[in-house]
Amino acid sequence: MEKYGKKIKEGWEIKLENYKLLGKGEVKDKLILTCLEASKTAVEKVKKAGGEIKVKEIKEIKTPIVENPKHAKRKK
Repeated sequence: MEKYGKKIKEGWEIKLENYKLLGKGEVKDKLILTCLEASKTAVEKVKKAGGEIKVKEIKEIKTPIVENPKHAKRKK
């Protein structure tokens, strides 16, 4: 596991910030995971083993609608 994270006193700290965590397989160790997304099954399995999952916040970007003044005159 040292390839993916580091051992801290609370358990294994693993950063998978660009990945979605899926709930396939078993979780035996206490894991502190940071990921982009996590399935419901993955969250349940990690919490059952005493760990936690920190999901990276995804900010929604809204692009404003800009009208060209020349085209606005044509519509009238």
